[in-house]
Amino acid sequence: MKKILMTLCCAALSASAIELAAWRGETVTAKLPPGEKVGKAPAGLTVKVGVLQDVKFVTKPKGMDYAVTADRVLWDAKMDGQRVISVAGAADAKAESAARTDWKAQKEEEARRRRIRNELKRTEDLIGELEERDAFIDSQFELPEVSSSPEKLMALGQEKEEIAEKLAEAYEKWEALSSEAETF
Repeated sequence: MKKILMTLCCAALSASAIELAAWRGETVTAKLPPGEKVGKAPAGLTVKVGVLQDVKFVTKPKGMDYAVTADRVLWDAKMDGQRVISVAGAADAKAESAARTDWKAQKEEEARRRRIRNELKRTEDLIGELEERDAFIDSQFELPEVSSSPEKLMALGQEKEEIAEKLAEAYEKWEALSSEAETF
């Protein structure tokens, strides 16, 4: 990162300039001398002007009163008081682009991992349901009213074959997803 010198020209009767040093991408805040007017910001700089205002409040920890005064900046305010200027230098475009790309890639990877975990969970649930149904069909084969009816036996046999095919596909899918999930 390069350090840049931001020169902000202030136009008043006595022409003067405020010089602020900052790293690229950093924001610097300073008090403006009374009566100074801020001119147009040079390219690559963002300038905000505000008024510094004292804020008084009372805190009451453990039954005791403490009066506290703190400074607060009201940006773009048209009030009397100590004026403050904030100057933000543009960050290096390549670094910003790389950071954005890294962040985007990280989010995409997190989303991919989340999709794999969710799909793995759905596949495990499907396998559980299919195995339960298969066990139920096996118990139906043992019932006397089913074993004496050829139509019921054929229907249950076909359903058991369909479940076996679906289970084989689900097991393959589960193995692929679990091996992919092990990589992260």
